[in-house]
Amino acid sequence: MTISYTNVDNLAPIIIGANNIDHNSQNYKGVMDDIRVYNRALSLAEIQTLFLESPQTPYVDVTNANRTVIYDNASTSIAGSNNINVVALGWSNSLTGARGTLSPGSPWWTINGIVLNVGANVITVYGTNAMNVATSDSVTITRGGTSTATPYVDVTNANQTVTYDILASSIGGSNNVGVATLAWSNSLTGAGGTLSPGSPWWTINGIALNVGANMIAVYGTNALNVATSDSVTITRGPAGTGVPFTDVTNVDTWVTYDRTEWAVAGTNNVNVVGRMNVLNTSFGGSAQDFAAALNWTAPTVNLSVGANTLLVTGTNAFGALVSDTVTITRGPAGTGVPFAKITNGYMWVTYDVTSYTVAGTNNLNVVGDMRVLNATVGGAATPFAAGLHWLTPAFSLAVGTNNVMVFGTNAFGTITMDSMIVERGPAGTGAPFVDVTNANAWVTYDVTTTGLAGTNNLNVVGMINWTNALTGAQGTVPAALTWNISGIVLAVGVNAIVY
Repeated sequence: MTISYTNVDNLAPIIIGANNIDHNSQNYKGVMDDIRVYNRALSLAEIQTLFLESPQTPYVDVTNANRTVIYDNASTSIAGSNNINVVALGWSNSLTGARGTLSPGSPWWTINGIVLNVGANVITVYGTNAMNVATSDSVTITRGGTSTATPYVDVTNANQTVTYDILASSIGGSNNVGVATLAWSNSLTGAGGTLSPGSPWWTINGIALNVGANMIAVYGTNALNVATSDSVTITRGPAGTGVPFTDVTNVDTWVTYDRTEWAVAGTNNVNVVGRMNVLNTSFGGSAQDFAAALNWTAPTVNLSVGANTLLVTGTNAFGALVSDTVTITRGPAGTGVPFAKITNGYMWVTYDVTSYTVAGTNNLNVVGDMRVLNATVGGAATPFAAGLHWLTPAFSLAVGTNNVMVFGTNAFGTITMDSMIVERGPAGTGAPFVDVTNANAWVTYDVTTTGLAGTNNLNVVGMINWTNALTGAQGTVPAALTWNISGIVLAVGVNAIVY
């Protein structure tokens, strides 16, 4: 007890334990002992020494300092000492209501396992002496709320490798109550974001992945900004590790007999890598390989007559096979472009030649009947069977230029044609023929002249010359289909008249 007055220099008597005015009011309730009066103020150390020297005064000292702890600290221990006057010790927690007793120290003691509630836990240690005089000391341990707990984050996904096709991923996990804020980041893409702490579970969806190791870290902090983290690595494979896809962009097609090969074209996704193959499964033989590309054209493959199934295959980096097909149907002989060729060249013939035939060749697309026509003469064309090598029936020739045409068709009626010129000479260009219609005769001496008659063919033109071989006489007469010569002088003997 400390009593302070501004002026104690007076003649009034000193009264301890009562009011010094009427001596009967404000009396001290209790027992006074060992009262001392000093003519100076004592220091705190002197007062403490005098207190401890008292043979009966109990003294308790909690040596812990007041402190604040985080939520994780659900209990605590305190320690202290007491003087020898303390014969009984007890403690209580004002916030939880818990209490207990312990043996006085000699002089030190410890109280363990004191449960703490969130808030200010005032832990008081009480000591009494043998006369039941009490003393106490206390310490306040303030336990922080849940937001002060040591944060903990757990990513529950395991590290994994995914194919190129996987563009994004989701991860899940949990946190404890100490996590007040949550954020995430992808070390490879630089992407990140925030999310609400779980209670206790959370999920992050749609995390974009780059090719390579995507280390996705989740960070948590408590209210005191203490940080924690956990991570998972999702490794996205390069192009070629995903599901391969190839597409033949040609549609099923029918082609004519002339088309003997085909080049398939198409597209791939990026997961088709290395070499690809194309094979005509209907034709047989070996597959042809070519380099994979996003847009490709395969080497040409031979086509057989009929349906040709062209198979294209490719693989990804792991050998997973993908394929596509197209059917190219090649028509039979006769469906292609027809072709006919007259192998005869230009021909000039004499008047005697009144008909002619021409020869030639076809390709396999000329089928059925062919026709030959002398366009100069006109009339109907003459049919004959098509063949790779052919000879037309004879056809009539007119005098002059004969335009000879040969026609053929394929199975669809498409016409092919070739032509040639046969030039027939006019009358007089053929073999001439003269016929004396008189028979050999014997005449008497009296007959001194004779006449002759005869005929020509049209090839005898101009003048007809005659000679009497016996007399040497000669002459001429105009050529005609029928003619007469008169007045031929005869000598005695054989008169051979030559024309």
